[in-house]
Amino acid sequence: MRAIIRTPVVASFFMVLGFVLLFPSGSQAQEISGKVRIPLERYSITPFLQDNYIFIQGTTLPDELKLDFSLGIKYMKNPWKLYVEFDPNTPQSIEIPVTNHLQLRPAISFAYYQYFDVALVVPFSYQTKGTTEHLSGITGHDGAHLLDPELFFKVPIFHERKMGFGLAAAGKLSFPLGSEDSFVGIKTTQFLALAAVDWKWNNLSLILNAGALFREQFKSFNSQVGSEWIVRPGVSYAIPVGDYNLALAVEVNLATGLASGFGDPEVNTGQVLFSLMIHPAKTTDGVYAAVGGSGSALGGGSYGVPEVNVDARFGYSLFVTPKAKEEPVIEEKPPVEEEPHVEEEPTPPVIEQPQEEPIVATKEEPVTEEKPPVEEEPPVAEPAPVPPVE
Repeated sequence: MRAIIRTPVVASFFMVLGFVLLFPSGSQAQEISGKVRIPLERYSITPFLQDNYIFIQGTTLPDELKLDFSLGIKYMKNPWKLYVEFDPNTPQSIEIPVTNHLQLRPAISFAYYQYFDVALVVPFSYQTKGTTEHLSGITGHDGAHLLDPELFFKVPIFHERKMGFGLAAAGKLSFPLGSEDSFVGIKTTQFLALAAVDWKWNNLSLILNAGALFREQFKSFNSQVGSEWIVRPGVSYAIPVGDYNLALAVEVNLATGLASGFGDPEVNTGQVLFSLMIHPAKTTDGVYAAVGGSGSALGGGSYGVPEVNVDARFGYSLFVTPKAKEEPVIEEKPPVEEEPHVEEEPTPPVIEQPQEEPIVATKEEPVTEEKPPVEEEPPVAEPAPVPPVE
């Protein structure tokens, strides 16, 4: 947690003058006369509300379209100290350029079903300066500042958990667009690439983020700043409270130099964060809140390890999955109960009688009475003619 500048006892006048001005080399002379680039924090509050952690990223997403609106709040006490000694017999002189650092982190995130979640954070800070007896040429680091915007992302590899395990690719991209004042930012692009794996069993969750932070390498006083290995384990337990879950979590941030590994104690660092958060028990619209804090570093680290650290995150999650087009509802009439079917006896076949031809009435003719036939008398033979008498 210290940056130390040392000189031999037999230092020359120019060396002593260099130490008074805190630039024993040309590169540090440029730092003092210009801007001091030093990170004040080792991790950022994530804007993803569904995760049970403050700076560790989870692995899964709900199968919904979702918008999150959040505000992260970070407070750090004495995030960087500079220890100066002119010779072994001279007591160290402690410089604390920033004594209080308050950071506000408004953010908006968008999740596309179970495929990805992306968030934009535009942070601001308000700082108060401390003792700068040997840094009198550096000003402007107190007051309000715009910090470097951050773009977070998460891409689940498993859309559904397998035997309780989740897996995702995650990370953060920082853009050097913030204030150029000293002790505010390092003015370089930073890319954090992480693999996230977790395991859930009922209300217990175990998680691990591991990866690397890539950025420009430089030296600010005796603080070596550059790319780092990142390891972040965590554990949380959720307690159901009505329609909400109350989660208790412990998060650990371990970092070391990408090139030096764990061989350089000035680069190695470790921080522990204890947090308490509340969020809806089900996947639904609702308010999310989290608060966490920690003390000093576990050990090592020359920057970004404050004596006191308090983090908080508040937000609202809105699910915007489009509803299916509603079709007109047709009221169904209650079914008519059918009477039980009774089998009827077979009806004997009906034999049709031949129909008589209809009598057609005709014009009546006068009826002539028929007289009985008259019997004809047999013809009487006429007598033969009598010959004349001569």
